[in-house]
Formats: sequence, C-alpha cells, structure tokens
Amino acid sequence: MEFWVLPENRQKASNLLSNDVYQQMAFFESVLGPYPWGQQKLGFVETPHLGMEHQTINAYGKGYTRDPSGYDWLIQHELAHEWFGNLMTYEQLNDAWLHEGFGFYMQPSYSLYTFGEAAYNHAMYKAYLGIKNCQPIVNKGELSSKEAFNSDIYGKGGWTLHTLRWLIGDELFWQATRELIYGSSDTQSLSYPIQSRYRNTQQFIDIVNHITKKDYNWLFDVYLKQAALPTLTIERQNNVANLYWSKSEKDATPFKVPIPISINGQLQVYTPIEGVITTKAKPVDHITVDPQMKVLRQLPITSQCQQDE
Repeated sequence: MEFWVLPENRQKASNLLSNDVYQQMAFFESVLGPYPWGQQKLGFVETPHLGMEHQTINAYGKGYTRDPSGYDWLIQHELAHEWFGNLMTYEQLNDAWLHEGFGFYMQPSYSLYTFGEAAYNHAMYKAYLGIKNCQPIVNKGELSSKEAFNSDIYGKGGWTLHTLRWLIGDELFWQATRELIYGSSDTQSLSYPIQSRYRNTQQFIDIVNHITKKDYNWLFDVYLKQAALPTLTIERQNNVANLYWSKSEKDATPFKVPIPISINGQLQVYTPIEGVITTKAKPVDHITVDPQMKVLRQLPITSQCQQDE
C-alpha cells in the first residue's frame, strides 16, 4: 500500500490506513476475492477535491474526518470500484448500476461485517429515504453519462441487491457476485494477473438464474427496468387478511416476491399465489408487513416521482 500525502497529514494518513484501510481490504477480500491489482499496488493520493477512484490509485480529499458510520465512507466506496468498475467494467452506460449499485451496497455490507445488523439496517433505511423512482435503473437506448448516473442507480440499485440477497441467501448471493466480477466463484485459487472483463445487466441476471437454478428475470424486470416500485395492498374482512401485489399497469405478470408478515409478533414468510397472499387474522390481530424491511416496495416513506425532480 502507498499513500502520497501532504507532510503535515502524515500521521493522519497512517491512522487512516491502520484504522480503516486494512480492515476494509480484509472485508473485500473475504467476501469477494483477491485485490485485483495485487502485483502492482493499492495506492492513495491526497487531493484538493473530494475523491475519485482510478485503477490502483485513488484520489482522497475528505480531510481524514471520521463518519457516523464508524469508518471512512469515501475510502470504502472508492475501494469498491477496484472490483466494481476496474476488474468488472460495465459494457455500456445503461449498465452503470453494476458499478454504483454494487459500490453502494458494499458499504452497508461492511457495516454488517464490522458492527452488526443495527448498523446495516440503519444504512439501508437511510438509502430507502433517498429513492426517487423517477426513471428505471436500467434505461433503454443511447444515454449520456448525466442520464445514466441518476441517483437511483446507487441506493435503489443497492436495495435491489439487498432484497436479492435475502431471497437467495448469503452464500449464493456472494457466489453470484464473484462470478460477475471474476468470472469464477472459486476466487481463492486465482493468481496474478487477474483477468478483467466487461459485463452487462443480463449477464448478471443469467448468473443468478444459473446459480440458483431459478428464473429471476421477473424480479429484475420490475426492480431495474421500471421506475415505479411494486406496492402491497392489504384488505381485511372478518377473520381473513388478503394482501395484493401490484406493479406497473403495463405488466400483468404476477409479482412473486414472498413477504415476511408478523401477526401478533409471530413472524412467517408468505409466498404469493398469482400475486395474492391470504392469511387468517382476526380484526383485533396486529399485522406488521415485512418488519425487518427485507423487500423493496413502495411505502409512504418512499418518494413517488414528481415531474420537477
């Protein structure tokens, strides 16, 4: 590791390496695989602007300030781009979320790895509040960089990964991620130099489908390719509660995401049949839908896009 630093900040840079970078690298290599450019260097250089990743050397201008998250978010985000951006580069601008959605999601994942579930959930909740739902994460046609890098490719892209991870489990999620960036899930046997590659969104979906032996195109079609989030409506009558998934009016395919539901504190995961969940519930029973917020869906706390946004 190399850190090109102003002389007066030498000790601060040394502390940043000791308190943040070493632990962050251990995290990335444990869930993903070896640092892609280990035969060269992992470098940082102090700059007058905030920061930017570059292959093997990252600009850093955050001023060595600690974050409420408990780690240096800028270093962590730019480090993520050594994998999601440099080792795996999106095929075209339409697939920019493969850099930024994964780059964003590695921060809550690091919070979970370092501090536990409360820190992870806090990070995901903050991201939820920032979702705009003004345009799809993956747009069609030719895009400018300004059009491609809308804010939702970060937080909403990360939330797509959050729900996917819950659906398929940690082991398969990280296996699919390693396949995406390295072309192999057996990353411990890799040696330098490591081959970089171009990827697109459909290739990631195909990897998920292959690893899980299930078809998740329907999930990504909703989360990535339409702006509006799916909604879950609950209707209660007598001793029955019916919950209805609905999506874009243009798409009549039932939404098949299961949902955790707590009834009087008893939590159970319900799988919809043709987009509908039916369960017994007395009028006095207290129902909480998805109490741990595992599923990306429209809630009163989420934005519905306004024309001026």
